[in-house]
Amino acid sequence: MTSTDTTRQNMSHSPHPKIHQPRIVQVAGIILLVVTLLAGVTVFVVMQRHAEALLSKSLQLSQQSRVQLTETEIRADFDRTVLISTRPLLIDQLQLVNARADDTAARSKLNMVARSFLQAGLTAVALYGKDGQELTRAGVFAQQPEMVVPLNLPGHVQLLWDGQLLLRAVIEIKKEGRVIGKVMTESSLPVTMGTLKDVRRLGESAEQQLCRPLGLEMQCFPTTLTPRVFTAPQRSPDSDPLPMTRAFEGETGFVITQDYRDIEVAAAYAPLGDLGLGMSLEIDTAELYAPVRQQLRFLIPLLAGVLIIALLLLRWRLTPLVLRLVRAEAQAAQRTDELRASLRDSEMMNRSVTEGMVEGVITSTTEDIVVEANAAALQLFGYEKSDLIGRDASELVPERHRRQYKDTSAALAAQPEAFRIPGREVRSLRKDGSEFLTSTSFSAIHVGGRRL
Repeated sequence: MTSTDTTRQNMSHSPHPKIHQPRIVQVAGIILLVVTLLAGVTVFVVMQRHAEALLSKSLQLSQQSRVQLTETEIRADFDRTVLISTRPLLIDQLQLVNARADDTAARSKLNMVARSFLQAGLTAVALYGKDGQELTRAGVFAQQPEMVVPLNLPGHVQLLWDGQLLLRAVIEIKKEGRVIGKVMTESSLPVTMGTLKDVRRLGESAEQQLCRPLGLEMQCFPTTLTPRVFTAPQRSPDSDPLPMTRAFEGETGFVITQDYRDIEVAAAYAPLGDLGLGMSLEIDTAELYAPVRQQLRFLIPLLAGVLIIALLLLRWRLTPLVLRLVRAEAQAAQRTDELRASLRDSEMMNRSVTEGMVEGVITSTTEDIVVEANAAALQLFGYEKSDLIGRDASELVPERHRRQYKDTSAALAAQPEAFRIPGREVRSLRKDGSEFLTSTSFSAIHVGGRRL
């Protein structure tokens, strides 16, 4: 009996997968297209966010500068009125007129003093005696201003609109702690007017608002978009606070929201110091971010050009690689078919040889499972082929010799190359349980990298 401790090679044939050149090029092109689009969109989003941050910062810096200029100009004009009320010459002449109301010379000199103040940048000056009676005036005061807003400053200070912004201040004149009269001044605010007008340099929809709270509403001076004094609610139609409302509450910041016109705007807002007013600088978001979105006109053709060049390079460089890959795959498939045919022929030859032998030949796996037996072996052991295939080969020896058989089989399976154990007498066991003596050899062979 000859036993081979092996694993049989499966000789079934399956079709080889084919690599299609056009499909590979198309898939590579689609991948390249997706990657290019993703890269382009990513770059645009990053650039857009960076540009929006710069625009927002620029708007806030411009707003801060305008608030400082306006507050500084108002306080400077107020301080000028306070300074006038402390002029020694004015105080002396006012005392003389208070003491001698019919002194024409004193009144004339007081009038000259009042006119001299106009050279300091005031548009109108009025002086009053201790009884509140007007003594003299110079310049022209606003008669019927459209808007009058009191400011949180000492005395009686108002911001007026009479075709332009005016500051009116009434300050008591004192000497040695006693009130001897009052001075009322009006002055224009050219710097603040300039900030209201030059806002158009930021955009057609840009406007600077200067407002005061008025209950649930706000009253605002004219702007470049609304050339008349106007009143508007402090909240949007969605009940969100407007930027100016935040300024009234003492907040400073930047927000994108709906304005009093129910249009989405980018707005920088801040209170005008502690004067009781708020100021906001607003521009429609559609206009503010238009330059960023216009970059798409350049980005899309650029991406298209890059993509076309990349596809041409891909076709130029990838096509030869695909052709070589197809040829290599075809050659590998051919070699595999040849090897399988060789194994199949070898197996058929082995079967023919073993079937014609008078010695019994049994083939088993490394786990001792019977996978093949020739006619002589079937007759010798008394089995039908269907009964013997799949059995443990150790069942063909008496139970007392099975341990030895297993050890021999394991030693054979451990051999790295073809190996043979010469024939020796072994007790064997037929199907009917009878024992008989056989001369048995064991061998292990390799075909296609596996034992056969």
